Amino acid sequence: MSRKQGKLEPQLRFSNFTNHWSKQNLGELCDKIQDGNYGESYPKSDEFLDTGIPFLTSKAISKTGEIIKSKVDHISPEKHTQLAKAHLKINDVLFTNRGANVGVIGFVDNTISNGNIGPQLTLLRANGKVILPLFLKYYMNTYAFQKQVHSQDSGSAMNFFGIGETKKFIIYVPLIAEQEKIGSFLGTIDTRLTQLRRKHELLQTYKRGVMQKLFSQQIRFKGDDGKPFPDWQKKKLGEIASRQVKKNLDESITRVLTNSAVQGVIDQQDYFDKDIANADNLAGYYIIEKGDYVYNPRISTSAPVGPIHKNKIGLGVMSPLYTVFRFKTKEDAFYEQLFKTSVWHKYMCSVANYGARYDRMNITTSDFMALPLPYPISEEQEKIVDFLTAMDQKIEAIAQQIQLTEQYKKGLLQKMFV
Repeated sequence: MSRKQGKLEPQLRFSNFTNHWSKQNLGELCDKIQDGNYGESYPKSDEFLDTGIPFLTSKAISKTGEIIKSKVDHISPEKHTQLAKAHLKINDVLFTNRGANVGVIGFVDNTISNGNIGPQLTLLRANGKVILPLFLKYYMNTYAFQKQVHSQDSGSAMNFFGIGETKKFIIYVPLIAEQEKIGSFLGTIDTRLTQLRRKHELLQTYKRGVMQKLFSQQIRFKGDDGKPFPDWQKKKLGEIASRQVKKNLDESITRVLTNSAVQGVIDQQDYFDKDIANADNLAGYYIIEKGDYVYNPRISTSAPVGPIHKNKIGLGVMSPLYTVFRFKTKEDAFYEQLFKTSVWHKYMCSVANYGARYDRMNITTSDFMALPLPYPISEEQEKIVDFLTAMDQKIEAIAQQIQLTEQYKKGLLQKMFV
């Protein structure tokens, strides 16, 4: 912030605005501050419905503040009437008041404006006379406001910002006309971000659908001469790849890697935010080189039979719970894409022992290496890989646009507010 002629001002300001920003408590700026429903009144599991009145908990708000429609629960109109204290209205601001996502801010649009909320959320209804809803939403996303939240956050999952604590947060507000200008400008950027995220999501969905059809041979490429390629052969994984079982006996490698269903092969420390492997007992870990593949038997929503990913980050060691294998030729890009589909899942389910732990696929090494894989000729493999790589490049280009736009918005939030 800067001081000009004794007035408190942001670093970046629209022209023709010279009034100072006034310091007020959040409680003075809202007609209503109310946390959500809890205790005996909270809906029981059988009271949640597929359709009905939207009922939001913190899981329905992404870290960027977007409402995740697929994670919005629903209740009956009768239950909604019973939970009268926290009925939402359009333009209400939602404050995540506890847990790992404390401080995440949502905004009520017309899709959830007649909804209700659980105890992890607090609704804030701007009075509209001194502060506008959109300005309040953006202010609560600034570094200055978030610093207030996290300086009081103990880090405990039980930590909770009640109504009293929420009312004490400090907000600096300019005149309504300047608020409108700021809200409109940042709203334009948010619209652009929404469009980019939607385009990114649609391209990813389209690619998944095309991949499934390509690898199940519902869609086939033709040769450059226009003639069909030969029928695909089938080969077992063990015929075209070999297990890597060399152990870190001298413990010379201390970089521990893990295979995340979503992020792929990454450093264990980055994934768990700490080292969980025993650094003094890495002799039994498998050595994994760049280009090797890893199967993680742990199942999840995004990897229902466990993920297989290629190691793209370099030399490390892996827990013996994982299966590490290496293709016998460098032409493995076809299979890197194949493992992103579900065409190989049916076999995995057929050989799994479901008498074991519910969160892991229990598959013998011999059954895993017998995984049947399609084996088209190299020319068709290349065409499939080139097509999917081009799609990946488009998806990545949009992801970079999203990242740059988010960084631009973050910079504005720091400079346009006091």
